[in-house]
Amino acid sequence: MDTDKSKTGSESRIASWESKQSITSELRTRNSQLGILFLSVLICAPSVATILFLSGCSSAPSQANIELRKQNQDLQETVQTLQTQNAGLQAQVVALQRNWPTTQILPESRLEQLFTCHGLYIGRGTGFLSAQQSANGKATLSVFVVPTDQQGQPLKAAGSFTVELFDLTLPPSKNLLEKWEFPRDAAMTHFLGNFLLYTYVFNCPLQVTPPPDSMLLLQVTFVDALTGRRFTTIKQLQFNLPPSTLPQSR
Repeated sequence: MDTDKSKTGSESRIASWESKQSITSELRTRNSQLGILFLSVLICAPSVATILFLSGCSSAPSQANIELRKQNQDLQETVQTLQTQNAGLQAQVVALQRNWPTTQILPESRLEQLFTCHGLYIGRGTGFLSAQQSANGKATLSVFVVPTDQQGQPLKAAGSFTVELFDLTLPPSKNLLEKWEFPRDAAMTHFLGNFLLYTYVFNCPLQVTPPPDSMLLLQVTFVDALTGRRFTTIKQLQFNLPPSTLPQSR
């Protein structure tokens, strides 16, 4: 269902992009028409002036003079109409640009040609740290997680993360023990990239005391900032901190 929503969102943004392209194309056509009409006015105006000068001694304007005046007036009215339409199209382009996302979504056929996020992997370093081991002085869940590409290779992809810890021995309405959220900008500061590690690392302080040696379920959800796709992966963890380091129960 999340994939369908993502596709629907992508299709909507693609439709908006196509609309913007159509308006931009029409705007260019209008500008071209304006240029031709202005040129026509510039050509016709001297001719009208010349005829008026030559026929100045005549008591009544000639038929050619009347026709040229009519053509000149028609051209000026057409130019005014196109200028009004041009202003309207420019306003539409500005409105589209204001509402346009900072990252334009490519069609699926184009995205498949790039290295993009196709999965999520929880690394082996994931587990519980005692208060003595943790930098924040609290019992902590340390999560090593990284997006993966089409080939299953680690990929430094930007996006938001949600980390959840469940005790499935409890009723469904009460089995969520902890939840931590990391928006895109905050998540970017948690990425480690060197010759030893290439992963996101999230240290999540525990506020709830799970039963000793209990089997818990870790769930991590990632929303890719580029494609809008949502990925979820799970891992079983055993809570086995020494009793002296356990956080206080609520």
